[in-house]
Amino acid sequence: MQPPEVNRSALWRLLACLALILILAAALSPVLFWLGKGLLKALHESGFSNYDQQQRSWLWAEIAKADFPRFFNRSVLIAALAVLPFYLRGAGFKQSMLPRLKPSGRDGLDFAVAFVLAGGLLLELGYWMTWREVYVLRVDAPWWGVTAALIPALSVAVIEEILFRGFILGLFLKSMSARAAAVWTTAIFAAVHFMKPAEGVVVENVEAGTGFWLIASILANFARVDFFLAEFCTLVAVGWVLVKARLATGQLWLPLGLHAGWVFGLKYFSALTKSSKALKAGEFSPWIGENLRIGLLPLGVVLLTGWFALQWAILKREGETEPEGPDSRGGQEH
Repeated sequence: MQPPEVNRSALWRLLACLALILILAAALSPVLFWLGKGLLKALHESGFSNYDQQQRSWLWAEIAKADFPRFFNRSVLIAALAVLPFYLRGAGFKQSMLPRLKPSGRDGLDFAVAFVLAGGLLLELGYWMTWREVYVLRVDAPWWGVTAALIPALSVAVIEEILFRGFILGLFLKSMSARAAAVWTTAIFAAVHFMKPAEGVVVENVEAGTGFWLIASILANFARVDFFLAEFCTLVAVGWVLVKARLATGQLWLPLGLHAGWVFGLKYFSALTKSSKALKAGEFSPWIGENLRIGLLPLGVVLLTGWFALQWAILKREGETEPEGPDSRGGQEH
């Protein structure tokens, strides 16, 4: 088998761009943390915003409960917004590399089918895990809190699909084979989502270099075999399924629906349940972790969902290209 053709120059430029984003985020995150916490303290001491008002305000409540890793994540987004436009311009990115974003009726059907498929199968796994008492229903479970899970699911899906299966995959398809582009887009997607502190990491004193310390702590996760296998493999499967859905349809709507469905299922189930003591003790490892994206069972559900989604794409494409009968007055409009 021939190895996939890779334009190493394009790959190294993107990796350098990602490294620059991390360095800027590490430098910015302590400043952002000090500003956020300092502003909250100043408003409280001035009487402009008391504790009850802060708890009722979404913005102040988010700042109050946010730890340093949360500020680091926001710093990554700010750094990405600052760096990516220059990178895309230097890489010669053109809008024609993006798939068509304006939806048609068929695109909406792709999105709806994928959303129901991804969210439904993941919630079905969660229901089975709850029945087996791996997870425990909360007493005050917000059954009607669908919007609280749906809005971030749609937001995350739109941003990440345009970024990864739009910009990054589009650039790679310009400079390397489709197979190599799919592999590298998947690897970068998984690595970026794996770049987070392990559970239990607490930052007590934030100093100027704390952001760089946090990056070192995050990179250490790649050396933890249990953590790597439990979560990274599932992230690779998610990224691969989304890339294959994008390449199979030529559009973003099928991967958008899958991505939004998975995020919705994860967030909605997490709001309804909590981990059992046995789960926290690791008794169900490696089959399931403390949420529905960790473990071999979620990995299997992701791959099964991807198979169903690709079968849908194949059947839909065959239906659209089916030869028309003798009574037809013209070709199918695309």
